[in-house]
Amino acid sequence: MGFILVLSGCAPAKLVPLSRLQETNQSTLLVYRESAFNSGGIDAVFGSGQQDWVALGTKSYAVLQIAPDSHEFFVRSTQADQPFLFKATVAQAETKCLRVFPNPGNFAKALLLPISYMAGNTFMLEEAVCPSAAILAEFGKKTVTYAK
Repeated sequence: MGFILVLSGCAPAKLVPLSRLQETNQSTLLVYRESAFNSGGIDAVFGSGQQDWVALGTKSYAVLQIAPDSHEFFVRSTQADQPFLFKATVAQAETKCLRVFPNPGNFAKALLLPISYMAGNTFMLEEAVCPSAAILAEFGKKTVTYAK
């Protein structure tokens, strides 16, 4: 009787700087991740296109200055899963908030590791009401870098 061990590689975040924009042509994107037991020990990598912009741990957030336009954002884990895609339009000088949250199906996927994690999304993304300053004060702020 033989056993086959399947090893899954991780997909670590390769964070890249965002393009620096003129102050007159930018919008603000606040991306946050609340505390949750589900996927609590795994970073959520947020970005757009093929670029990882920031890695969010549990109960953290980042503020990004982006161009006003239609964007296709993604969130994924560092566990070689499929990115969850989310399309949003950000208007000139608008502040838009996005909430990163663990996929409720993660508990079922955990029983079939490691193959099941590669077949689905560990994290999901949705537009949300912006948290108050008092709530954000309880979160850790992640630094986002910009090209020079």
